[in-house]
Amino acid sequence: MKVLTPAVVCAIVLAACGNSSATPLVCTGEAEPAVVITLRDATTQQPVSGATITLSEGASTEVMQDSFDGQYRGGFERPGTYMVEISANQYLSQTIPDV
Repeated sequence: MKVLTPAVVCAIVLAACGNSSATPLVCTGEAEPAVVITLRDATTQQPVSGATITLSEGASTEVMQDSFDGQYRGGFERPGTYMVEISANQYLSQTIPDV
């Protein structure tokens, strides 16, 4: 079995469309991911697409979106502490707690 090398980037996302100042706030309507994972083959460092990466937090579970370049995005507009489960054909599965 091959080994994956996940690089996890977590962002604190603050989403708000209201303020109390006199300056108007403009909302873009774009959702931002709380977690971005770049998944690479540990030997070749080539991106791995087509994997299943699941974020879990309490009763909430989400399958992350693959952008077909080895980058996966999830936890949109929902910052938190996640358990990440990664599986891909021909690779060892991994679980990363407290992301």
